[in-house]
Parts: sequence; C-alpha cells; structure tokens
Amino acid sequence: MNNIQQVLDPSCKLIISESAISSAQAKYPLDSRQLFYYLTHISEHYEVLPIARDFVEQALTLSTEQSKVVIVKNFDIEVLQVKCEQLQRIDLTLTEPDDVKTLLEQFAPVMLTTPSWLQNISQTATSDDPIIVDLFAVYLRLVQSHSGDMFCDHNYKALLLSYDCDLPGVSTWAFAQQLDINNVMFEFGTLQLALGQLTRLYFPEIIGFTLACCQAIENADALVSLQLSSGQQSFGKLLTVQQQLAATQTPIIKQIIQRYLGVFAQQEPALWHRIQRGHWLYRHHLHLCLETLQKQLQTPDNPQQVLIKLLQRIAPKAAGHHGKIELNGKNLDAWFSQEPFASEKFLSSLLNSSYVDKDNPEQSQLLKLFDFSGPMFGVFNNRDKQTIKDWIAYSVGDNAAADIPTPQAKYEVLSVPKIAALPASVPINFTRLSNREFFYYLINADLYPEVYASARARVQSILTKTRWLSRMPFKQYQHQRFDDYVQNHYQTEMAAYKPFQAPPKLSRSTYEWGIEQLAPTILTDGCWLQGAGQLQYFSHYKIGEYLFSIYSDEVGAGDRQRNHPYIYQQLLQSLDIDLPLTHSQEFVRHSGFVASAFDIPVYLMAIGHFPSQFLPELLGVNLAIELSGLGRLYLSLADELDYWGIDPAIVNIHTSIDNVATGHTALATDAIQLYLDGILASQGIEVMNKHWRRIYTGYCSLRIASTRFKYSMVYKYLQKRLRYRLEK
Repeated sequence: MNNIQQVLDPSCKLIISESAISSAQAKYPLDSRQLFYYLTHISEHYEVLPIARDFVEQALTLSTEQSKVVIVKNFDIEVLQVKCEQLQRIDLTLTEPDDVKTLLEQFAPVMLTTPSWLQNISQTATSDDPIIVDLFAVYLRLVQSHSGDMFCDHNYKALLLSYDCDLPGVSTWAFAQQLDINNVMFEFGTLQLALGQLTRLYFPEIIGFTLACCQAIENADALVSLQLSSGQQSFGKLLTVQQQLAATQTPIIKQIIQRYLGVFAQQEPALWHRIQRGHWLYRHHLHLCLETLQKQLQTPDNPQQVLIKLLQRIAPKAAGHHGKIELNGKNLDAWFSQEPFASEKFLSSLLNSSYVDKDNPEQSQLLKLFDFSGPMFGVFNNRDKQTIKDWIAYSVGDNAAADIPTPQAKYEVLSVPKIAALPASVPINFTRLSNREFFYYLINADLYPEVYASARARVQSILTKTRWLSRMPFKQYQHQRFDDYVQNHYQTEMAAYKPFQAPPKLSRSTYEWGIEQLAPTILTDGCWLQGAGQLQYFSHYKIGEYLFSIYSDEVGAGDRQRNHPYIYQQLLQSLDIDLPLTHSQEFVRHSGFVASAFDIPVYLMAIGHFPSQFLPELLGVNLAIELSGLGRLYLSLADELDYWGIDPAIVNIHTSIDNVATGHTALATDAIQLYLDGILASQGIEVMNKHWRRIYTGYCSLRIASTRFKYSMVYKYLQKRLRYRLEK
C-alpha cells in the first residue's frame, strides 16, 4: 500500500496482485514491437502496465551496464552537459534523397512517440503541483505545431510523405511489424511510451530523460555530422527549427530538476543518481539508433537482402496455398511453414530452378507468374515485382548466389522477461468499495492498475441507467438540429438569469458548506479529459486535439495561477477550509464530506481513462459540463458569492472560457460534429444515428451520476435548517 504524503513522493510503488501479474504474463508474451502496439492502445490494455514497468527496468539496467556509465555522486547539473559532449561523434552522410528517406523511416517509431513520456505528466492527482505545472508547460511547447517543427508528429508525417514514405498509422499492428525498421528504433519508441504511462513511478528518470532529449537536439551538431547535399537543405532547416525549440527548454528543465531535489532534499543523493540514469537512458538509446543508422547507410541492402526481407514478411501468410508446387524436392508450403524461414536456401534453390532463366533473365518463368493470366497475379504490388526483377538481375550477373551475404539482424528484439522484481500485493476487491473509498484508488490509478477494470464497470453501469432514463431530443441527427439544440439551451439559460437582488436566499455559511462539498469534484476539474492525449495516435486525432486543448485549459496550460484545482484551493484557504491533499487517503476520510460528494468525480475520472471505448459518451459528457458553466446558474452564483465576500473567480473563469462562440462549448460541439461526420463517411447514416444516441447518453449521464449528490445536498441543507430552528 502506498502511503505517500507528497504527490511526487519518490517512494511510490506500483501496487498489483500476484494474480494480475500472472494474467499479464499469460496474456502478453511480448517483445518490444508488440509492447509498442499495446502501449499505443493503453486504454484497452491497462493489464500490460506491469510488463511495461519491467521493460523500463530492463532498459535502465542494460543502458547502464552496456555503456559503462559512471554516475557522478555529487550533485552538479552541468555534469550532464559534459556527458553529452563526451559522446562519440557519429557521421551521417545524406547525399541522396533515399538517404534522408531511410533516416526518416528508421526514426519513425522514435519521432512519432516524442515526447510521449510527458503526455500524461499532468494527471488528476498531480495537475496542480508546481513542478508538474512547469513540466507540463515544457510538454506543451515541445508539441506545439510550428511549421517544420519535428517534435510534432503531424509535421513528421508530412515530412515522411514528402519523401514518398507512406507508413501505416503508428497505432496499427502493421506499423509495429515494419521489418524494414530496425528493432532498436522500436525499443526506443516503446521505452518512451512506457515511461509515459508510469510518470510518478519514474519521475526522477523522466526529468533526466527529458533534459537529455533537449540537450541532444540542441547540440545535434556536436553529436552528429550531417553531410547534406544541396537538395536536402530543407531537411537541415527543419533540424535547425527543432534545435531552437529544444534550446529554449533546456534551462527550464534544469530549474525543474533543482526544485525537485530541493523538495526532497533528504533524498537528494539517491534521486540525483536516478536522474542521471534517466539522462543516460535517453543518450544510450539515441546513440544506439544513430550508430545503427550509420551502419545501414554505409552498407545498404543488396537486392537479395531486400528480397529476403520481403519473403520473411509474407512467407508465414503464404503457407497453405502452395502444397502442389515443389522446389528442390520440397513443396512450397513446407518451405513457407518453416520456423525460421530458410530464406537463403530458398532463394538458392529458386535461382537454380527452371523458374529463373539465367541466359535471358527478363524472360524468366518466375516473372510470368505475376502477369494478368498468371497464377500469382495480384499477389505482389509493382514495387515488390521490381524487387524480384532486381534480384534475378543481381543474382545471374557477376554475383554468385553462394557469395551473397545473408542479412543478419543487427540487434535482437528486446524481449520482456518474467516479472520477478515486482513484489505482489494483497488483492483489493475494488468492486465492493464505495465511491468514497474508490476515489483514492482511481485518482492514483497509475499506481494501482487493477482499478481500471472496476472503473470501466462503473462507467458501464451509469451509462446503462442513463439509456433507460433519457429521452432523445431527436433521433435522426443533423448538424443544424444539433446546433439549434445547443443554442436553444444556451439562450434559455441566459434568459432565465435575472439581475441580482440582495440578499441571497442562502446564507454565507451554507455557501461555505456547499463549497466544501464540491471540493472532490472541482479539485479534480478536467479529469474526464485526462486521457485525451491517447487519441493522437488514431484516426480521431483531431478530436483528440480539441479535447486535449480543453484539458490543457482546465489545468492552466502550464500556468499555475490559471489551474482550476489550484484556484479552488485558494478559495478553500480563504474560507479557512483545511482539507488534506486530494490524492491522499486522508482526503477521502475527511468527515466533513457527505458520502455522495465522490459520485461525480469518480464517474468523470473513470470515463476519462477510456477515451477509445467511450469516445461518443465522453464527447457528450464534455458538452454537458461545458454548457453547465453558462447561463443563469453560474451568473447568479457569482453574484451571490460576491455579495457574501466570497471570491467568485472559479465561477467566473468557467463563464469566460466555456463560451459558445470560441470557448470550450464551441470546441465541444465542433468535436461532436467532426466525430459524427467521420462515422457518416465510413459507416453510413444509420450507424451515425446510433453514435448520436451514444453521445446524447453521455450528455445525460452526468445528471444520472450526480442525482444522489443533489438529493444529499438538499437533504443535508434542510436538516441543517431544521436543527438551527430547533436550537433557536
């Protein structure tokens, strides 16, 4: 059990039962490529987190051992810069367009997941911590979409396409199985994704890792010698932009490290050691990737090596269709079903068969198989057929097949060992916990990954009730109907607002009590969108950008003074309401809260962890929340708080940023319309209407989730009034 007093306490552990560990090992017998895939789909595969943790542990150990790095005991942050400058320089000669294409393609798993290790740095438990706020600001600057900014994956994708490199989507299984991309690149990308899911567990390593990233890019000229031809200068300009961006963040990260060590001064030696390990972890993997790329550019694949890679990719899928065809006394199914596929022997046998005409290579029978009337028409695309033609020409020329070297993997795929170092804990029956008890584990879900299954079930329960109890305003979706619905709701609320007339119906003490009861909800403001960053890897990435933009605003966009939980904490302090830290067990045990005060935040936190499965419902929930900040309720509330001398800042900020024209409500409606347009285009109007039903269910679910809390508040208020009258 974690008993951490500070949200970034270095002693926090991943708490997971033995049965969950065994289940993860049985379900995910992984290598780094497979783990890469599951981590891009983390909201559907939270069970993989203990394996991700072990992957990071293994990477930390290997990078230290293989590099023989010397850890500096005494704290000196500038020593990390010296380490960077002492690394061996790597020369990359990029004289041909294909060289740049090779670089871009090879680094795709790394660049398309940079800086994913900071994607979840601001979570519900940590969003108002001053160190986290500043590090989140670094993340926002690193991913901002400047022209040519290679930190932004969309720019990198555009760069890939400009070099005719059309890779599958980063979250697809096909991307993880791109055998032309070296394994070390996937190991690096997997490491970045894994760190991004274990931010508190590896916070010291992450800040060291981040510093190393920015230093490496800032000082790229000292690490890598790029000899670019005149036609590749645009690539050099992009690198310059990237260097400038990284350079602005390096001093900020150094300050964050110093502040972090200051907070945990008694543990400074151990934490400084971990920061250095994280720093070297990045440097080691970057150097390994650059070294691998250098070798690849210096010794490009010959036609036989290219064909072997093609056959290794397709041979397992070809078995079962060629049982009647023999090659060198063995049918093709037997060839293709071998593990591993004997590619060199297969090509040697093929070369010496009747399928290859050594005297007239272009008339080889093998090539005729792919003609329109041939039995293998449509099996290969034009590029693959050209690969086969090149191999025949290469093999029957001056090159003897026996002399052609077989391509060897430069590095084996990094597999994940059995989780031996992770201590198992006593299982927790999350299904039997009340929302008050469940709140603690859910706000600390990154440390209690088994909580996700119960969180998903609680969301499903609320949504099921909502579907039964809500009535659609219209069943056939149209954008104009939806716009009218939102506008009518807004106009009705605004028309209901009346100029304030003193005194308010509720006393100051009642407002203070209500503010205390709302603390679990407002101190977790934005929690329903904390997983929106996951959507960046999918076809809904634009929707993810809208939602993440809203989340960023909720947590202050890197400015603590604009952070909603922090603003509410200031309000609580001004009223002398002293509450424990939100992430602590003491918070849920606070006797001043009614039990139902945790119903809303538990539901919102829970649905926020599943942005893929519940995306339609999440869009509806988001709209309901943003619309609730507009109109009579908030305007009247601000007036009455102001009358009693209570700072209405938390109310006013929502009235401002939630506006219908350009604020969060506008983004919420745009996201819904964009989502339904996508469904209409890919699945048709009938399915679109079903998804509209799901969106509206999400919209109404907030009312269902808050019902018990509303009744409790009314009941407690009446009870207080009755007690007051009796005492008089």
